[in-house]
Amino acid sequence: MIFAEIIDWSVALLPVLLMAVLFAWLDVFKLMSAWEMIGLLLLGALAALVAWPVAGRMLDTLPMGYSFYSRIVAPWIVEALKGLALALLFVTNRIGFKIDAIICGFAIGAGFSVIENILYLARFPELTTAVWLVRGLGTAVMHGAATAILAATAHELGERAMRQQGGRIFNPLRMLPGYLAAGVLHMIFNQFPDYPMEVMIVTL
Repeated sequence: MIFAEIIDWSVALLPVLLMAVLFAWLDVFKLMSAWEMIGLLLLGALAALVAWPVAGRMLDTLPMGYSFYSRIVAPWIVEALKGLALALLFVTNRIGFKIDAIICGFAIGAGFSVIENILYLARFPELTTAVWLVRGLGTAVMHGAATAILAATAHELGERAMRQQGGRIFNPLRMLPGYLAAGVLHMIFNQFPDYPMEVMIVTL
């Protein structure tokens, strides 16, 4: 029983964390320190703790919800909270290159997904390993990818504005296109609760 629980927790939590570490390691400039990565994961975790009372308790079933709320409404709330965590980095000038933005976005999404999956693991311990595999390789990766897309888009728009106008003043409107893309991606992901393995494969 304990071994089965270890397997469930491992497949739910480790894949996205390993991917975040891999992306940082693949960065040839090595701009992200281990402590910075931990800080980004914690920032995403904080966003998840804020989201849980708002969105998490209203998600009705795993691995993906079936209700109108979980399919249509919750993705926008979740992406907004992850976007706020990312905006904090832009406001404080913690993001330089685009690869920084992408790694930061993915790490925030990874931290978010880890807390979300921990909460689900504690709440639904009876679910099978296959469910946690879908959560770990599907939902978690989607969270990271959506926030990475938001980050890359906001960074690109910020760079264009800087080249045209000069200065590094943060404009929250530059987050909007990426937020819309992340929200749509998340919403599409939630439309296929009857095909969790197929959605996981497409997400990867």
